[in-house]
Amino acid sequence: MKKIDIKKLASENGLELTDNTSFNEMGVDFRVAYAIDIKGQRWGYFVSLVVVT
Repeated sequence: MKKIDIKKLASENGLELTDNTSFNEMGVDFRVAYAIDIKGQRWGYFVSLVVVT
């Protein structure tokens, strides 16, 4: 999932994000995106899970 995908998904659910989005990929099997909405509220999103078999 890319920044534009997160912004679009948030918008579809009534949350308008700024372009200031970053990813934390320190986990082996997950990614977290951090974003700020247009009111200045900070958000964190669990955006993907990698399944290793």
